[in-house]
Parts: sequence; C-alpha cells; structure tokens
Amino acid sequence: MDIVTFNIPEEFMEELKNDAADVADSTVRTTVQHAKDPRAIGTRMSVVATYIVDRERFGGTRHLVRLDYHVGAYLHSDDVVGRNLIELADKMANKIGEGAEVLGLKHRLGIIKPGSQ
Repeated sequence: MDIVTFNIPEEFMEELKNDAADVADSTVRTTVQHAKDPRAIGTRMSVVATYIVDRERFGGTRHLVRLDYHVGAYLHSDDVVGRNLIELADKMANKIGEGAEVLGLKHRLGIIKPGSQ
C-alpha cells in the first residue's frame, strides 16, 4: 500500500477534505506519540493522524494518508516545557478529530500502520 505523508496539519486536513468520500470505514485515527530522540537528550513528541483512502470500488487503489507533526521535545513531561507541549499536542489531535467529524467522519484513537490493512 502506498503512503502519502504530511508534516503540516493544514495540508493533511486539506487532503482529508478532498478524500472524505473515499475514507475507508469513514474513520480517521489520531494519537500523540512520545519517543526518545536518538539525536538528542529528551523525548520527541509528535501528533500522528492516519486514514485509508479506498478507491478500489471504482477500479482505483487503496493508500494510507499519514500526518507526522513534530510538536517539540522535552526533558521532563512534568516541567513547564513538557506540560505546554503535551497541551499543544492534545489540542492539535483534538482539532484534527473535530475536523474529521465536521466532514461526517468518525474519529478514533490510535494509528494505522502500513501493512495492517
């Protein structure tokens, strides 16, 4: 399955608007990922959103659309920077979910990994 990747939430949402009628199971998934940054000290935080476009019924293909939006990095999740980044990431994930719902789509937590569909 091909993957279309975005790093800018607004571009992802514009693509979602264009794809809304063909989103598999009418579902967009979002999560906030915390991962150790191998290039620096600290933890990298990203908002990840995914959905599958299914155009097979029209003789087309299926592909995964993915947003990987880097919010920032923090040393401790309970310090001011960490709390602010977590709040910012949660707001972005909620904004994407609300945008999906406005388009008549369902919003669920988690992500779709390539090869899982």
